[in-house]
Amino acid sequence: MQNHPTSHFLWAFLILALITLVAAFTLKVYKDRSLQTDAPLPIVRILSRFQLLNQDNIPVNETLFHNKISLVAFAFTRCPGPCPAIIQRLEQFQIPFRRARPYVQLVTFTVDPEYDTPEVLKRYSQSLKADPSLWHFLTGAKGEVFRVAEKDFLLPATENPPEAQSEHGAVLHSTRLVLVDNQARIRQYYDAFDPELLPKVLHDVGKLLREANIILPN
Repeated sequence: MQNHPTSHFLWAFLILALITLVAAFTLKVYKDRSLQTDAPLPIVRILSRFQLLNQDNIPVNETLFHNKISLVAFAFTRCPGPCPAIIQRLEQFQIPFRRARPYVQLVTFTVDPEYDTPEVLKRYSQSLKADPSLWHFLTGAKGEVFRVAEKDFLLPATENPPEAQSEHGAVLHSTRLVLVDNQARIRQYYDAFDPELLPKVLHDVGKLLREANIILPN
């Protein structure tokens, strides 16, 4: 029996319609994701006042976060746990951040300030070959450091019981990184061990630069 031409036309029409629907759905999903990607970062909270010291033993306060976009971490120099890996992740940002200088910076708060004095942090930063104009290491009174971590950055920081210090060291703290805009406002959190950390952070820094109407030279 010979198939009727109308049947072939109907099947062709149905297949074409299905392809069109799939293409339209795919385009909508892509556009939705693009809009979500390009949406402004949320404003989580504004940093309050604090008083600490940097690795050069110079007093610093919340104005450190004014007029610069900052990638922030909490760590300590004698940490046997995740801190070395966190610091390695931060080191990756020195080269791309240099291009955006003086609009960006790295800031690391020690959560072991009784050991990590400015002198210790100075030697540590030098061992990392950290650019002192780009990467700030902060210490101070333990109560003030813990308050900044927990109340301002909403990240845990607590003394580790002696019987548990062999694995994580003297202090338990978050391994998350924090993006702060040039108005001292927390805008994003990141998993320090996310394999896509570098492109994600650079993408968000670019957003904040555009938001602040800062155009980098080519």
